[in-house]
Amino acid sequence: MNLKFTFSLLMLLFSLHSAHSIKCWDCRSDFDPKCGHPFDNSTFPITDCNFIDTFQGKSKGCRIMKKKENDIWIYNRSCAPPEEPQFDSERALCSNSNVECHTCYKNGCNSF
Repeated sequence: MNLKFTFSLLMLLFSLHSAHSIKCWDCRSDFDPKCGHPFDNSTFPITDCNFIDTFQGKSKGCRIMKKKENDIWIYNRSCAPPEEPQFDSERALCSNSNVECHTCYKNGCNSF
């Protein structure tokens, strides 16, 4: 009985933890043109941001970044960096004049 209760409690805690995670598309159009615009997500699995090592489960949003290189827009869809000082350099990319960034806060919202 005690083992069953412990297992049930662990499952409940795991489901609560995963319920707070956000899932985002994670791809780059310079590696796969389907990641560009228009976006074709038929070949990309959606990524649970809790499992991205860079942010260690701290991401609360999705990001789409467009960067112009040689007159071609490169799209990068990913989990957004958390609002913490150690990620300031990554967020600084979005202040560059040839880069456009948008952060959103719903599962799969970086598909536009």
